[in-house]
Amino acid sequence: MTDQNDTPPHALIMGLLSDEDERSDIAALRLVRQFANRCTSILINDQNFSANGGRALGQLTRAESRRQHLLSLAEKLDMELDVIVAEMRDSLEKLRSSAKNDLVILNQPAQALDRQTFVFRRMERALIELPNPVLYAPSGAASKNREIIVLSSAADSQVVSVTDRLAKSGGQIVNYQISSLSDVSHPDSELRLKLQSDSPDLIVVDAGDLPQPEKPYSRLAAVLNIPVLVVSERQ
Repeated sequence: MTDQNDTPPHALIMGLLSDEDERSDIAALRLVRQFANRCTSILINDQNFSANGGRALGQLTRAESRRQHLLSLAEKLDMELDVIVAEMRDSLEKLRSSAKNDLVILNQPAQALDRQTFVFRRMERALIELPNPVLYAPSGAASKNREIIVLSSAADSQVVSVTDRLAKSGGQIVNYQISSLSDVSHPDSELRLKLQSDSPDLIVVDAGDLPQPEKPYSRLAAVLNIPVLVVSERQ
């Protein structure tokens, strides 16, 4: 996820304007610090306000309040952050025009019902089609150790440079075959129960050989409460 000069990439945090969860915001910003120094938060307007009168004013007020709150959190974490509030179409256009080595972070709602909305599902589908590395951030992840779980099909896959850099910062890498993803996805599997008990710092998935449809990364991150970083061969 770095260029030839090893310059930290830019990160894009994708979230919903309606999802006002400080714990989730802080968790996403802290995740950014592991990968990048510069960050843009794109808040998708998923609220149904009328185009006139007091409700439109209420929308602007909430957007500005959310923006200022995020900037305040970033300042406390000593991070450089820009905040953009945009409609779905403009948000996805911004996402697709980003440099392919930019890290994209999905800051997903804590509530399962909020993750079933049309807007959130559309954002999930857009992320799967990107060439960028995508980090699915659970709400308020709290790891117990510095272990990094890698699910990959080969030792020389695209995840090597990512995990090597994380290991230099103190993380211990544990490798599994990419076929283990199906075990992690099964609620009663031994590997899944182990991950839930150990709470590793990160799960890295080499998605190059996986079929495109029905990739459960967002759901896994939410259920396991562990960040899931997906790197594909298109990167």
